Amino acid sequence: MRAVSRYHPALVAIHWILAVLIIADLAIGTGILAHLPNDSPRKLAGLRAHMSAGMLILFLMTLRLGVRSVTARPADAPTGSAVLDRVAWLSHRALYVAVIGLPLSGLALALQAHLPQIVFLGQGRLPTSLWIYPLRYVHLIVARTLIALIALHIAGAAYHVFLRRDGLLRRMWFGRRDLEPAAAPRRDGMAAVWFGRAVLLAATLLFTTIGVKFVADPLHAAAASGITLTHPLGFTNTRTADGGFPLALAAVLAFCLGTGRLRTGLGMVAATAGVILVVRIAGAAVDGTLAQSVKLMAPETVLLVAALAGAWAQSRAARDPSAPQSRPTSAPAASAPLG
Repeated sequence: MRAVSRYHPALVAIHWILAVLIIADLAIGTGILAHLPNDSPRKLAGLRAHMSAGMLILFLMTLRLGVRSVTARPADAPTGSAVLDRVAWLSHRALYVAVIGLPLSGLALALQAHLPQIVFLGQGRLPTSLWIYPLRYVHLIVARTLIALIALHIAGAAYHVFLRRDGLLRRMWFGRRDLEPAAAPRRDGMAAVWFGRAVLLAATLLFTTIGVKFVADPLHAAAASGITLTHPLGFTNTRTADGGFPLALAAVLAFCLGTGRLRTGLGMVAATAGVILVVRIAGAAVDGTLAQSVKLMAPETVLLVAALAGAWAQSRAARDPSAPQSRPTSAPAASAPLG
C-alpha cells in the first residue's frame, strides 16, 4: 500500500463516532442502569438505548475492521522507549478486543435473559435482578477493563501531544494523506472535496440510523409508518430488508469517503435518493398519501440535490490538474499500526 500521513477518512469518521458512542454507552450502563431497580419505569427505556447503542458499536467496529484491512495507514508512531512501544502495541489491540467483547457479552446476556423480547417487543417482564446470570459478571468485567484501556489510550495520546509533540492527533483527522510531493491543491478543489465528504458523511449517518432503528426495534420502527408486525418472520424480514439494506449501503458509503471514491459514493447517494423519491411520489399518488408523504419527500429531495451538486463539483475538480483527485495513488508501502 502507498505511504500516507493520515488514516482513511472513513476510519477517521468511524473512530470519532465510536469514541462518543462508547463513552456515552458506558455512562448509561455504569452510571444509570446499574443503579436503577428493574421495576423502575426508566429501566426499559434505558436498556433500549443501551442495547441499541451496543449494536451500533458492534456494527461500526466490524465496518472499521473492514475499512482498515483495505486502506493504507500511517507508519507506527514511536514513543522513544522500546517498553512503551510494546505497551502501546498491546494496549491498542486489547482495546479492540474489549470494544468488540463488550457488546458481544451484552448480546449473550440479553439472549440468556430474553431481553430483546422484553425490551423491544414488550413481551414479558424484566427479572428481579440480572445478577442471577453469570454473563452479567462477564459484562461487568469487560466494561471495567474497557474503561481502564480507554484511560490508558487517552494518556498515551496526551504523552504524544504534550511531551513528544509529534503531531499524533493529526493522523486521526481529515486532510491530505499522501506523503509524496504534489502540487498544492487549489482552494476551490479542496472545497469540493470537503463538501462531497460532508454530504457523504451525512448520508452514511442517515442510513446507519435508519438501519439500526429497524434492526434493533422493528416493531416500533414499523409502527411509525402504520405497519403492524404480528408474525416472527415479519420481524426477521423487516430487520433484513429495512435494517440490513441501509446498513450495507452505509458501509459502502463510508468506504467511499476517500478522495478517490467520492464521486462513486455521491453517485450512489444520488441514485438511491432519486429512486426512493420517484417511488414515493408514485406510491403516494396511487395510495392517496401525498399529504402524509411530504415530510419525507423534503429531506429526500435535499439529499438528492446535495449529492448531485457534490458529484458535479467533484467532476469539475477532477478536470483541474492541481485538484486533490489528480494526485498519484502509488507510493512505497509503509508499516502500519492498528488504526
